[in-house]
Amino acid sequence: MLRLALLLSFALYLEAASALVESRAEGRFALDGQGETMLIDFRPDSIRGWKIAKARLYLYVVSGPAPAQLPVSTVTVNWSEDKPAGAAKGAFGKGGSSQVSCAVKPLPQGWIEVELPSAFLEAMAAGKSYGLAWRGGATRINGRAPAFRQPYILAEGDPSQ
Repeated sequence: MLRLALLLSFALYLEAASALVESRAEGRFALDGQGETMLIDFRPDSIRGWKIAKARLYLYVVSGPAPAQLPVSTVTVNWSEDKPAGAAKGAFGKGGSSQVSCAVKPLPQGWIEVELPSAFLEAMAAGKSYGLAWRGGATRINGRAPAFRQPYILAEGDPSQ
């Protein structure tokens, strides 16, 4: 319900074109001494060819505190839900991936908003990134199930580019 309310209020507020980018695959892997990394592959069809002005990732916190910053990376290696560990070769600085620590804004009812670099979405839309990876530390983030708590991205930009 909160997700729908957020989307409706954003749609009414925004002047630029906006699009919802939904998740399609989930995975987790452990990096040497760095804990669990979560992967989500998103459906970038709605933003192909866009010049992205702003991108916000929405995540549901299952347990633990909402972090002030979230380490996020592009994923340059194709992976699947049954073999997510292969993505470790193309995340967090490996295989030409990009990484950044993103600001996090706590929202009501367990949601957080993560400001993403526009280039991360443009890379997904261009087929240069196979989703996003992040390290939640002590925070447990919901995956794709249940669907009403799955990660999604709200993108703003110019579709005519």
